[in-house]
Amino acid sequence: IKFTESLDVMSGGAPPIQRGRLIGDVRMYRQSDGSGQGALELITSNVGIDSQKIWTTESVEMTLGTTRLVGRDLTFHLDGPSHPGDSGGGPATVLDRMELIYLDELVMPLEGCSIWGPGKHEEGEKQVGAAMVSLTCGGRVEYDFALDYLSLRDSVSLVHHVEGKLTDRFDCETIEIALNDPMNDSLERKSPLDWIIGVVAEGDPVVAKLPTFDADLAAERISLNVSDSVLEASGSKGVQLRRGAVTARLAKLHYRFDAQRPEQI
Repeated sequence: IKFTESLDVMSGGAPPIQRGRLIGDVRMYRQSDGSGQGALELITSNVGIDSQKIWTTESVEMTLGTTRLVGRDLTFHLDGPSHPGDSGGGPATVLDRMELIYLDELVMPLEGCSIWGPGKHEEGEKQVGAAMVSLTCGGRVEYDFALDYLSLRDSVSLVHHVEGKLTDRFDCETIEIALNDPMNDSLERKSPLDWIIGVVAEGDPVVAKLPTFDADLAAERISLNVSDSVLEASGSKGVQLRRGAVTARLAKLHYRFDAQRPEQI
C-alpha cells in the first residue's frame, strides 16, 4: 500500500491511500447493527485500490442482510474528497457507484411475505413457504449509492417464487429500479413494495408471465410507480394483455392498484 504522505503509526490514523493491492483471498465485512439487515460481507481475491476506485477482476460473493450476489469483475467507484483511509462519516461519504460486469446470481429473500401481499393464500390462511426474488442478466449490473438506483442490462430475467405456489417471471432487455433509502433502518416497511420507489423495464418486448394472477402482459415498456400506485405499459406495437380466458390488444395500459392489497385486481 502506498499512502499520499508519510505514515505516522503513533497518530492513531492514516493518510489517504494513493494505490495498493491486496493479494490472495480477501474478506471485507461490516458488522450487523443487531437487526441482521445491516450486515455486509464481500468475499473475493486480488483487490486493487487507488484514489478513484476499489476493484477486482476475480469472482465475488457479496451478502447484504439476506440478499446474496455472485458474479465476477467488480468495481466500487469512490466519490468526493474522501478516499480509502479517510475518516468519513459512513459509506455515503466514500462510495459513488458499483459496477459488476458478470452477474451469476442475485437473490433477495422476502421475509414473511411475497411481493404481491402480506403472505396469505386465502383469508386467515398462513403462507405455505418462503418467498424470494432472483435476478439474472447477460450484461453489467450498476448501483448508484447516492440515488439508490439499481440497473441491469442485456437479457434480464426477474423471477418471483413462493414455495408451494406458481412462479411469476419477467423478461426484458433492461430494468432500472429506484429503491427507497434501503440503508435507513428507521423507515417502517410492511411489504416488499415499501423498499421500492419505481421500476422501469424495456425490451422488444418486455414479457410478464404471472400465473399468480392467471395473466400475461407484453409491451415494449412497463413501468411501476409505487408512490402513485400506478402500473403502465406502452410501445409502438401496442400492449398485449391476457387475464384468464380474456385476451386484449391495447394502445396503452394504465392500471391503478391498491397499495395495501396489490394482490387484488
